[in-house]
Amino acid sequence: METVIKEKEGTDIKEEKSGKRKWLSRFANFLMYGGWLLIVLVILGIVILISYLG
Repeated sequence: METVIKEKEGTDIKEEKSGKRKWLSRFANFLMYGGWLLIVLVILGIVILISYLG
């Protein structure tokens, strides 16, 4: 029973450490599937809005 508890504790620690890696992996997938285009369009829209109001 003690080994099972140790294994569970080990996986919990690994999940906490891989939180940043999981987020970066999701962000990289977002960029690969066209997210970069969305980001460019949002920035372009903000620039146009600022130039129109200014």
